[in-house]
Amino acid sequence: MKIRSIWTLPAVGCMMLFMASCSGSSHTDEVIAEESIYDPGAPVSAVGFGEACGIRLFLQDENGGLSPLNDGDYVEPGSRRFAVETACDPLSIDRVLVSDGAAYQEEALPQDGRYTCEFAVSADDLYQVVLIQAVHPSGRASKEKIVLRTAPPLPAGSYAKNAVGILVAQELLDLQKQDLAALLDEKIQELFSSIRQNGPSFITDLRYGDSDPSTVDVVVHSIDAVRFDAEPSAVLRVRFTIRDVTLAALPMFGQDFLSTSANDLLVDAYLAVDDSGEGGEVRLVLDLLDSVSAAFSQPFFLRSSIEHMIASELRKIELPPLSFDSAGGGYDPAEFLPGQVEVFGSVVNVHELIEGFELDPGRRFFADVYSIPGATTHEMLALGLGLCSQTSEDVSWSFPDEVPPSESFDMEKVVCGLFEDAVNEVFEGIRQEYVGVVTSLAYGDGDPATDDVIIDSFILGNTDDPGVRTASVRFTVKQVDLEAATLFGVPIISTRDNDLAVDAVFFIEQRDDDTGRWMVLSPDSRTDPVVSFGTWFLGRELVEELVRQDLKEMASRPYGIDELLAGFGLGLDPGSVFTSEPYALFPDVSPFFQDPGCILALPDTFSVSLAVSQNAINRLLEDIAGAQAERDVYELIKKLLGEDFPGFRREPSAGEQTVMRLSVPPAVDVRDSRIRLSIPDIVFQYRTSGGPQWEASVDVCLTVTPAAYWNRLDIDLSCVSGKNRFHVMRDNPGNLGIFDHSSLAEDVLGGLPRLLGGSPGSAFLSLGLDSWEPSLVFEDRDEPVLISAGGGYLFVDMAVGGIDILQ
Repeated sequence: MKIRSIWTLPAVGCMMLFMASCSGSSHTDEVIAEESIYDPGAPVSAVGFGEACGIRLFLQDENGGLSPLNDGDYVEPGSRRFAVETACDPLSIDRVLVSDGAAYQEEALPQDGRYTCEFAVSADDLYQVVLIQAVHPSGRASKEKIVLRTAPPLPAGSYAKNAVGILVAQELLDLQKQDLAALLDEKIQELFSSIRQNGPSFITDLRYGDSDPSTVDVVVHSIDAVRFDAEPSAVLRVRFTIRDVTLAALPMFGQDFLSTSANDLLVDAYLAVDDSGEGGEVRLVLDLLDSVSAAFSQPFFLRSSIEHMIASELRKIELPPLSFDSAGGGYDPAEFLPGQVEVFGSVVNVHELIEGFELDPGRRFFADVYSIPGATTHEMLALGLGLCSQTSEDVSWSFPDEVPPSESFDMEKVVCGLFEDAVNEVFEGIRQEYVGVVTSLAYGDGDPATDDVIIDSFILGNTDDPGVRTASVRFTVKQVDLEAATLFGVPIISTRDNDLAVDAVFFIEQRDDDTGRWMVLSPDSRTDPVVSFGTWFLGRELVEELVRQDLKEMASRPYGIDELLAGFGLGLDPGSVFTSEPYALFPDVSPFFQDPGCILALPDTFSVSLAVSQNAINRLLEDIAGAQAERDVYELIKKLLGEDFPGFRREPSAGEQTVMRLSVPPAVDVRDSRIRLSIPDIVFQYRTSGGPQWEASVDVCLTVTPAAYWNRLDIDLSCVSGKNRFHVMRDNPGNLGIFDHSSLAEDVLGGLPRLLGGSPGSAFLSLGLDSWEPSLVFEDRDEPVLISAGGGYLFVDMAVGGIDILQ
């Protein structure tokens, strides 16, 4: 036999037997003996659809106020007063019984037009089944089943922020260096390409590597989990080298003021994984904590300034929140499922199953990822995840903004300003030195909008010191006015609007000290400047010599580089390469911290530990199962078991249909050491020619026992005694009462291995741990996985020899 699904609902098996026994049966008036139907757990025949009267359940407070109760509503465990309201004529009701569907039962007595009773809501399970039976004089009953939650739900409009805790050992982080290098190489190439295409005109070249796309030009040296006192929120330290960086920038007078090539760049940074974007929205944020150190391997002019610029621009990398939808958009969890498993020893193709049972494509799931510094050590990294979902129609999307025009930066204007300042100093020096002789010395037209010092030629050169460059400059000081050596009130030396040409060599040096980074302009004392006025005047040669000498002896002039280069930046925004396409925004919901939270611990010899909260598991089940409508049982069985299942009728009889639905989502209970799965009130309805004939409700409660042996993980299921119940809710034929409150559900669940043609002694579900290779490689040992429960968390500890975290 070929089984096509791992999700064989036990209730489907129940209904297969039930349909075989009951479908098409003739009507009978036989009822269960009257003296037994009022006993707790006794079978009670159900009336048909046309005879049943509506039943509603209310919670009555101490003041007599009534609150309606429906499937999935929360009621605090303890003694609660229930009120039952029926649409039946009171004369047609003999008694009203309120029970848990099994051995506990209370009789609701008439009061003010309703029936009331004290009912003990149990905290033993996450759901409390309330079965209401309004017994008529005929011995049959109108019935209603309400399933209540006994654990408080998350506050409305919130999500569990501490839904999942993750510990990853340092030894596994060490194995991620190659994958991280490939990812960084891809994204840095995209970033540099974006800067070249859309970046400012003052960056003329920016690239790295050997131009061979088949090679990775980023080398990751270390990925270390850290606990760093100087940066309490840091959890990782990453060191990597970008090979052979070429950078040319600040073009001026036909050359680049700054350039380097084939220069390795070492980046060293501490980081935290944050979840708060710039606007407060949930994002995946890599916060570099102002800790980035950037160091080029070879010196070049303005090297320290560029290193500082890189470090200052790499502050936070804001990425979209992790999300996927059930139609496969974003991160598809189906990629991480094993290809095949065994159910009671028979092979199941998981991907065929997924194709047959797609999730509701109208829902998107989100993960809020953040680091946990308090649980991170030098041996392990700790991360937390908050989980939530949203219907597709409610999802908001972010669309990439248009690239704004690049800000201009005119390096020629900056250089002109430097030499204008030098001219001002020389002229002021002459005025101060020759007080009383030089009565007037000025230049320019007085209009601040025009340049009064014009650079005619500028040639950069190098020296033996990479931090010092030479500048051979020819510049003109426009419209010089001079009056000097006055005799009887008349200046002997005088000229107006006379252009002064200067040809000189200067040193431009970068100096760093405790006060900052400076660009220092000083004359080259080894050369003599050439100074000449455009128009002759009396004393011209003397004045030219004064200017030449003062220019040659001019003191070094420091200028703050940050002020000079204000507006110049590389435009490093790594997050931009992750947001070039539209992405889903995290829902506008508030984080809620579960109390108690989990205590993360990594057992010896294990390398990955997961702590998944019960709330997170059940919210996910609710999001998936809560959106499911009723299903045709025939189609469901065909998908689950295959058309070659023994005894399976290939086509239902004409006009026949059996459908099923869930009243509440399945729930996983891990409050103690047991792992329990509850699916109460699975409703089956049999129809002929579109009309309902009978309806049954099945309560399922199973203990899940996982165990790993070498390279296999086995999962066994066993019934929780007294929790698997079968109730007949409507019965037009009138012959199904014998099945009510019977052990049919438990009997069928216990017989599933035989029913499904499984091998004796085989586990319900068995899968090879090598199914996830090479993404996840388990160590070859007797217990590579330990799964346990407690405190509302499911713990999964894994001995992993290899993992692709970045996939």
